[in-house]
Amino acid sequence: MRLRISISFLVLALSAQAQSLRLSETGLYTNISTKEVKPENRFYDPQYPLWTDGAEKRRWIYLPPAQTIRTQGEGADINHWAFPLGTKIWKEFAYNTDSGLHRVETRLIEKVAEGEWEFGSYVWEEGENDAVLAPSGGLSNHYPVAPGVSHDIPRRADCLTCHRRGGDPVLGFGALQLSTDRDPLSMPSNSVGLDLLMLAREGLIDRQETELNPAPRIHAATAEARVSMGYLHGNCGHCHNPQGSAGWTNLWMRHDVEMTTEQAAPAFLTAVNQPTLFFQIPGMESTFRLKGHEPDKSAVLYRMESTDFNRMPPIGTKLVDERAVQWLREWLEQLDP
Repeated sequence: MRLRISISFLVLALSAQAQSLRLSETGLYTNISTKEVKPENRFYDPQYPLWTDGAEKRRWIYLPPAQTIRTQGEGADINHWAFPLGTKIWKEFAYNTDSGLHRVETRLIEKVAEGEWEFGSYVWEEGENDAVLAPSGGLSNHYPVAPGVSHDIPRRADCLTCHRRGGDPVLGFGALQLSTDRDPLSMPSNSVGLDLLMLAREGLIDRQETELNPAPRIHAATAEARVSMGYLHGNCGHCHNPQGSAGWTNLWMRHDVEMTTEQAAPAFLTAVNQPTLFFQIPGMESTFRLKGHEPDKSAVLYRMESTDFNRMPPIGTKLVDERAVQWLREWLEQLDP
C-alpha cells in the first residue's frame, strides 16, 4: 500500500511517482540482510507509544541535510511541528514468538511536497530478507498475535483516519513525546535515542536549548494522572483534537505542553465529569466520558476495555491494554466526583 495525502485539500490519490515496491529500496538500511540501519536514519522512542496489541516497535527518522523542523511561525507551534521536504519516518512492528521477535510490518511516511505526504506499509517476508509493499486494501488477520487474534496490515483509508490531525500528519514525534523529562511509569529508560535537546543542539529544530528548559511534561497531581493523560495523548489524541477526524465530538485528548495544571489539560477539561453526548454504556442510564471516583461510569474506560465494535482506538487494537486500563482506573478513583 502506497498513498499520497494532500493535507491542504484532504485528497487521497495514488502517487504518480515511481514507488518503492520493497522496503530495501526506501533508504532505511545500509544492508537489509544484516538489518544495518543507515547512520543518517536516527532512532527515537516516544514516551507515550501507541498500543498495537503488544507489538514491539522501533522507529527512525531521516531529516534532509541542512534542513530544520519548524516549531514556531506560520502554521507551526510547539505542539504542531512543520517538517522539511524529504523527511522520512519508518516504524517497525514486531511480535514475540518462541524463537524471538518476528518482524511483521514496517510503515513509511515521507514528505514529498509542501502539504503532501506519501504513506507505505511494507509486509515482511517469512525469512525476513525483505518486506514488500502491501495492497491498497491492506491485509486482514495477517499475523497471529494471540489465540484467535491476528494483526491487520492497515487499509489505505486507515492511514488518513489517524493521520488527519491538521498540519503535517506526523504522530509520536513532538515536544512531549521526545521530552527529556520522561514519565517513569510509561517509559522508564533514559536511553531513548534522539530527543528534544539533541534536536536543539544539532540545529534540527528552530529552538535553542534554553527555550526547552524546563523540559515539556504533563503537569499533574499524581503519577497516575500524568501517565493516564499521556496515554490518552499518544493513543487517542491523533483523532481526538480540534483538527482530527474525531474533532466533531469536542472530546480532545491531544495534550498541550503549555498547560501547567492538570485541570487545564484538554483531556481533563473535555472529559472529566462530563456527561457522554454520543455514546452510552449499555445498560447504564447515566454515563460520563471520564467519571471521578466512579471509573465504571466512564465511557472512555469502557471502550478501552471492549473487544467488540465498541473498542477504542478502533484501528490497530483487538487486545485490551491492561496496564493502561489500570492507570486510568487509579487516576479516576483519585478524582473528586
